[in-house]
Amino acid sequence: MKSLLLNSLLIMLLVACSTSRYAKLNKIEELTLKGQEIPVFFADTTDKILYKSSVNIYGNYLSGLTLFKRLPDSSIRVVFMNELGIKIFEFEFKNNEFKKVFCLEQLDRPSIINTIKSDLEILLFQSFINQKSIIFNDKENLYRIYRTRFGEFFNYYFISRKTNTLLKIENGGLTSENVEIRFGSNADSLEIEHKDMDINIKMYKIIE
Repeated sequence: MKSLLLNSLLIMLLVACSTSRYAKLNKIEELTLKGQEIPVFFADTTDKILYKSSVNIYGNYLSGLTLFKRLPDSSIRVVFMNELGIKIFEFEFKNNEFKKVFCLEQLDRPSIINTIKSDLEILLFQSFINQKSIIFNDKENLYRIYRTRFGEFFNYYFISRKTNTLLKIENGGLTSENVEIRFGSNADSLEIEHKDMDINIKMYKIIE
């Protein structure tokens, strides 16, 4: 009997610990997005952004430049090169589809490519029209938070109520977080932090 009671208490404790990390958010409404509600990182009016970058991939450290460039066909190219101008990887993002254009042989592994693919899809996704979303308020009422479905997970977009700018994207399930992307003012910096693997990317905008 004592063993049964102890097991029951343990199960209750485990359930409590797995409660949604977003349980403290206040649900405001559910709606179908029209496409303009969520500010995007790389807007249609932006031709290119150049960042000084540092990348940690499983203990392998790289530094260099990352270029986001919009082409005439509206596709987006993302190119990472080292300080000597040697290209490390190049990816294309078009109509929300991802394509590897080039990757240095040493890094051309499915686990790395799929991770970068997922990160860029989260960062560059822009087709919010007709997406179902739930809007939340945080306890301090600092953010307007949109939750949208992203594959088998969710994206949470944290938008400043004061400036109406995108401050953070969190990707994960209801009880866990996979990736967090944080933005500086006017996207002058951004950081992609993985919670479940040793991958971290930091970027600082270069003023041209």
